[in-house]
Amino acid sequence: RLPRLLQLTSLPPELGRKMAVLLAATLAGTYVLDRGVEAIFSPARAKARREAPLKLPDLRPMLRVARALIARLGPALGWLLWLWMVLSFNPLLWLAAWQWWRFMKRRNSAAVRPQ
Repeated sequence: RLPRLLQLTSLPPELGRKMAVLLAATLAGTYVLDRGVEAIFSPARAKARREAPLKLPDLRPMLRVARALIARLGPALGWLLWLWMVLSFNPLLWLAAWQWWRFMKRRNSAAVRPQ
């Protein structure tokens, strides 16, 4: 409905390839132009950039926070997703929500029952 409302149409395959090449060329050209201008107007900075080691950020603290947040909000987000699936007016999502509900019911009953 939204593409029709916005009057969007798909691109022909040959035009899609041309657009991808144009985008890649634009990005590469921008990078080369930026580095070239930096080398011309600030050679010391360009040399320092070339000689500096590549530093990647440590993502572990952020992943720990994300894990704690998901552990805390996970059940609520899961129920919101399940409710959205039920109210979606899509029979396939209804089937998926029903299967998910059965799976969670079985998992919770197994966790409560000692074996």
